[in-house]
Amino acid sequence: MSGFDWEAYKGGGSYISAAEKKVLAENGIPITIGAIRQVFKFDNENYELTVLAPDPETGDDEERILSFPIGTGAESRDRMLTGLKTYLDDGGEPVKAKVTKVGRGYYLEQA
Repeated sequence: MSGFDWEAYKGGGSYISAAEKKVLAENGIPITIGAIRQVFKFDNENYELTVLAPDPETGDDEERILSFPIGTGAESRDRMLTGLKTYLDDGGEPVKAKVTKVGRGYYLEQA
């Protein structure tokens, strides 16, 4: 029997897929950002945002993960997410936002 605590390392919810991100952007669906962490996965730095987003089937808010790559040329997004991470880490209230698409990239704006 393993003494490893698997429950302590469960993720904070499922990731929002590229198709779901597109739907959020096209429909201006608001999300609530509760936390941001910087992670290194698959040879890339990323921001992972813990968000409340509506379930497409029920409309009920559920906790999900929204990921954005760091250092891909979207400097304004990187700066905004760095500032938002600092705000939330310092005890700031959750933030309402909308996903928008600018060119080929996805960004966040005030909801």
